[in-house]
Amino acid sequence: MISISVSITCIENLSNELFYEIFEYLDGCDIYKAFLKLNSRFQRLITNSSLPLKIELASETKLEMINCCKNIIIPNKHRIVSFYLENDSLINDFFTHCIIDSSFSRLESIVLSGVSIDTSMILLFYLKSLLRLFSLTMHIDEQGTSHLNGIYRMIFSLPSLKYNRVSLFSRSGDENTNVLVPLAINEQFSTIEYLIINHDCTVDELLSMLYHTPRLRHLTCQHLKDSNTSINTKQPVILSNLTYVCITCPPIMFDDFEMFMIKLSAKVQVLIINYFFDETYFDADRWERLIINHIPHLRRLDFIYDIYFQTYLQDMSSFNGLINRFTSPFWVQRQWFFELVIDNIVTNCAIHPYRCVENSLLYRLIHLIFQEYMARYL
Repeated sequence: MISISVSITCIENLSNELFYEIFEYLDGCDIYKAFLKLNSRFQRLITNSSLPLKIELASETKLEMINCCKNIIIPNKHRIVSFYLENDSLINDFFTHCIIDSSFSRLESIVLSGVSIDTSMILLFYLKSLLRLFSLTMHIDEQGTSHLNGIYRMIFSLPSLKYNRVSLFSRSGDENTNVLVPLAINEQFSTIEYLIINHDCTVDELLSMLYHTPRLRHLTCQHLKDSNTSINTKQPVILSNLTYVCITCPPIMFDDFEMFMIKLSAKVQVLIINYFFDETYFDADRWERLIINHIPHLRRLDFIYDIYFQTYLQDMSSFNGLINRFTSPFWVQRQWFFELVIDNIVTNCAIHPYRCVENSLLYRLIHLIFQEYMARYL
């Protein structure tokens, strides 16, 4: 059998299928600008096909944005699958020339960055007509008090949304948010399954939001705060599909966290919490009671707790006793192991699944540091 090797010396020799794969990684406007006028083959390839287009408008001038709307976006509404729009001024200019409505029949994902609350409300009004919008990410830039409850109420009304992330940047440097969203009578429930909240939110406010999302599977709340008043939610929040909860960087006391987990009627399997300074979080017995009674399906606990090591230097036996509580049969049977990292100021205590600790490149170093400090101060 004779083997014949063919060398490709010209881009023209590449197949249409390969170009389609390349185009998937490029912005739709850039595809038109770079390839449309090369020759008749590329012109047919781009204009006479069902090639999905991803549109990114971030650093364009107003004139460039207008030309993109007129020559690319509007003629190809039916082919656009995603939008990335950055800067409130550009976004407002964009919507004076192009309205996102049901004619964008394949649009599945929208990312808005640096958008104001007022602009967000206008946009969300039109997004209700998109039957294939599955993903919405909003990075909101606002001055002073931010009333996000109206934003969330409109988000929850979107007909097909599966993924939602809302972040807030306050130019005043002090977030003051209102995200309480009471459930109205006969209100339609949201289809959201993945919810990421990246702004200040109290426990009461979070619970009020979760009533709207009965299909929720994955919850991340990155700035959970204590409620101003005692948690007065009487009914449990039934989330039959919720298996993943991640709470990071919150100044929330264990009492409120515990009440939040009790209010969740969910089969949580993965719980990730980071950076608490309330010493109650170091109570292994209380953790055990909470898990047994209210999170019985939990199979993975990633827990990081920061304390100031100097507060325990004078009573290391007490500190060692706290650690030993995390080595009871309850923790060993679940293969959740205690991990300790100590520097000059802050002690980082963590509980991880066995596999996570075993595979850590720093595990041996952590173990040596722990042994050194125990020998020095006990």
